[in-house]
Amino acid sequence: MAQLATSKPTERLGALTAVLVLHALALALVLMHRNSAQRPATGGPLHTVMLEAAAAEQSPPPPPTLPSKIVREVRPETQLAVSTEAAADPIAGPPGGCGTAERVRLAILADPAAIQSVLLAPPETRSIADAIVIWNVGWSTVADTDIAPLVAARLAVERSLASVESACLDEPVAGPRLIPIPAQAGMTTFLVFGSGNWTWRNVAQSLKPFEPAASMPQQNG
Repeated sequence: MAQLATSKPTERLGALTAVLVLHALALALVLMHRNSAQRPATGGPLHTVMLEAAAAEQSPPPPPTLPSKIVREVRPETQLAVSTEAAADPIAGPPGGCGTAERVRLAILADPAAIQSVLLAPPETRSIADAIVIWNVGWSTVADTDIAPLVAARLAVERSLASVESACLDEPVAGPRLIPIPAQAGMTTFLVFGSGNWTWRNVAQSLKPFEPAASMPQQNG
């Protein structure tokens, strides 16, 4: 202090100015540090949360979850009705009718040989719906000879139609008629009659008569 008091006025003024400048710089550094501590860092957690919230507001909402498709089991008679000509009820026929198809069904079920012939029908005679076309305009190849696979079923059908009233034989039928024959393991085989417009008399008096199997030619000894 003694040295400062004895120094020249110019030197004392310079030293005082230097001290003030140092104090000002120190105060500025303190204020800058305090402001930076109050502001969140650009890459800090708060900044990340704010960016995610803004992105969520701008992005469109996710599409609604649609229910999965309902898979329905298609019954064999439904498959056949779709693949052939439509009928209101391909098994029972129209209400108030003669019920000839039901009489045919009962006749087949009452004959063990007829049932056996249906159950043992070759796979190539069956459709994907396990249906066998036994008559359509004429008897099909599964029942047109005395050794055909379904000849016993055909004979049962002919016996049942022999006792049907004439008016019922002439009753118009539209589309196929399906005769269900229960099979093993809860399965059902369907005998299919007709297509288009037809009558049960057409079945009884088929244009293609029952043909015996051709006998083997005899060899001359």
